[in-house]
Amino acid sequence: MSQKPADPRSQFGAVAENYLTSKAHNKPDELARIVDQVKPYGKILDIGTGAGHTAYAFAPYVEQVTAVDITQQMLDIVAREAKAKGLLNIDTCLASAEDLPFETGSMDGVVCRLCAHHFDSVSNFMREVARVLKPGGFFVLIDTIGPEDEATQQLVDEIEALRDPSHAHDLSTSEWNQHLADVGFKTEWIDVTRKQLDLEDWLERMNVPDQHRVSLRGQILDSAGTLRDYLNPQTEPKTAFDLWEITFLARKPATTP
Repeated sequence: MSQKPADPRSQFGAVAENYLTSKAHNKPDELARIVDQVKPYGKILDIGTGAGHTAYAFAPYVEQVTAVDITQQMLDIVAREAKAKGLLNIDTCLASAEDLPFETGSMDGVVCRLCAHHFDSVSNFMREVARVLKPGGFFVLIDTIGPEDEATQQLVDEIEALRDPSHAHDLSTSEWNQHLADVGFKTEWIDVTRKQLDLEDWLERMNVPDQHRVSLRGQILDSAGTLRDYLNPQTEPKTAFDLWEITFLARKPATTP
């Protein structure tokens, strides 16, 4: 991207409640399957918690969840909803994913869902994940991924950034694999799927200005070539399109006895 993304706090503070009810984020069945595969334990961080859906899913199975976000309005929702749900082992922390205020080796697991595409530096984020995890600790990431083709990847990023100026970059699968290798993590399982989104709900969730909505509808519905292959736009039975999503479980190597 040619210019620095906007501060996500300026984007998400005003629409925080939209993310509590968002169909794209509130997927309890999907989260339950992930929890079942991960078999989490101990003390974990939910980085970029947003409205807290991931924290709520993991909390019944671990000792403590610390929900981390840079947007206070999101954390206020998490505190309110955790209390309402009786999840007393969730606390909140206002912090950046690239500068975590936790001791080295203090966490059994880190979870990050649908937010890494906003980070200024995924490299710094990964170094922080590696730092705070105990040896053998688990790392679960779920996020939108871009195509491997760089030109198509740039077009997807431009669409995402027009809808949400705080968007930075949808990493490809190969980029994620490189970041995991850079910190020495070993991937235990990985899944890549298409994620269908209701176009109008996607626009409304971020309160996109009308002029940008017109442009985005055109860019998505009239897309061609490799971009159309990635987006898979549809007009029946509703106006929809796809983004691709990666889910993986990786682990920090245990220390040598």
